[in-house]
Parts: sequence; C-alpha cells; structure tokens
Amino acid sequence: MSHLLGRSKLWLHGHIHFNADYMVGATRVICNPRGYSYAKREDMNKEFRPDLIVEV
Repeated sequence: MSHLLGRSKLWLHGHIHFNADYMVGATRVICNPRGYSYAKREDMNKEFRPDLIVEV
C-alpha cells in the first residue's frame, strides 16, 4: 500500500510486533501494538505506550 503514502499526513497501522514512528515523505507513519489479549505477559510488546495520543 506504499503507493498511497503521501496522500495523507498520517498513516496508522497494526500487525507488526514492535512500535514504529517514522516519516515517509510528508506522511507520518505510526504503529503502537499492545499484543494479543490471550498472549503471555512476556510475549506482549514491552514498548507499548498506553498513553500515546496522536492529535489529528
């Protein structure tokens, strides 16, 4: 879906297992996955930020 980047200022996504916050051209890309609710605590994303707020 990279062909869609640049058509918006913000892109939020999931389905990776780590945090991401970077720019692709003029688009800010953010991912803040918590992990699966049924996962063992040690398998969850230790860098998950429950306080992350993105102003639009």
